[in-house]
Amino acid sequence: MDERRRHARYPVSAPGRCLQPGRPEGAIQVVNVSLGSLLARGNAPFAHLKTARLRVELDVGGFECEAVCVRASEAPPWEGAFIFTRLPPESAERLGAFLKRLGTGQGRGAAARG
Repeated sequence: MDERRRHARYPVSAPGRCLQPGRPEGAIQVVNVSLGSLLARGNAPFAHLKTARLRVELDVGGFECEAVCVRASEAPPWEGAFIFTRLPPESAERLGAFLKRLGTGQGRGAAARG
């Protein structure tokens, strides 16, 4: 099967926050990330095909973005796949530096804070 993703995805363990309209802000654990998306787990279901404001803490500093939840689990464990729709330049720079390090094998043991 051909890879359909535009960007390489890397496994991580990074804490974060997710805010979707009409829902309380909740803690998330990011389990993989790329330059254009991430997969997160949370304590409550994610709203499928709804916008989200995400904050993720990496060892190079945090990044924030706007995203859309393109896949959400219907039963625990609650997972949501998010495609970034707006990644500010400073956040893109931090995320890019983090992913570059992962791609070269540096910092794998300490990929994220938390």
